[in-house]
Amino acid sequence: MQIRSFKENITIVLLVASLIYIACVVFEKSYLVSQPQNLNAVKTDLLSNSELKPSVEKKANQENAKSAAPDASKKFDKFLGSPAEAAEVKSWYAKRGKFISVESDAEYLSYSQETLEKLAATDDIRAMQRLAELYLDRDHFEQYGFDAAKKQYWRAATYGSTEALINLAVIEKNTVYGLEKNDAAKKSDAIEVLAIYKAAELRGDIWSTDNQVPIFKEMEHITLSEVEQVAVDRRAQQIYDDLQRQRDLLDLGGFDNSMPESVKKFFDKVKMSK
Repeated sequence: MQIRSFKENITIVLLVASLIYIACVVFEKSYLVSQPQNLNAVKTDLLSNSELKPSVEKKANQENAKSAAPDASKKFDKFLGSPAEAAEVKSWYAKRGKFISVESDAEYLSYSQETLEKLAATDDIRAMQRLAELYLDRDHFEQYGFDAAKKQYWRAATYGSTEALINLAVIEKNTVYGLEKNDAAKKSDAIEVLAIYKAAELRGDIWSTDNQVPIFKEMEHITLSEVEQVAVDRRAQQIYDDLQRQRDLLDLGGFDNSMPESVKKFFDKVKMSK
């Protein structure tokens, strides 16, 4: 179920990619070769979009993921507090699509596309996100492209994942904003990227926005006027409201945007450690 229509710009990008593919026949010699930085940038950013997400590859690194899981988890143990607080923090983040405890990463990395699709159909957020990553793999991108991945991320966002929103901002940043040449259009696209980040913040995900938004603005030399900031806030609220309407249709109830003290303490400790 797709939540909203994709922007015309990304449709144009995908259409151009399709035309190049038809002309060149061989996919590896068409879109991925002519614009490899965009797909690779998306995949790189999705892997590194949060320090809470382990940077492990699928298939070839399944065994490595098993052995690396304890170390990756231990990285944050000193910030988690008491066992009860740690459990609450991990549960809170997991409901938002972020998994501090990575023990089951190898399991999800080992799942076939068919298994992931079945799990995603049962409202498994982790499966939705893993499936989106799979669609962006070089082996699958020719058939599925960005549309299929974005569809899974929007669905995961409907079910409560803020990580999905962050990943959508990454895709938007690299496939729309990253291709734009006109300054006015770039500013408009930057507002969309920032609005998606802001929507995640409205859901309580201050971690990702605190890490990524300043970097995005600094690297791209983005400054917003008061009017433009209002546009970001308005668009973010629209995204939030659209997601809530989808939740209403699915009888999922309102979003829980509360943040327990254990999570606030965890976030503050990690932030101070940097």
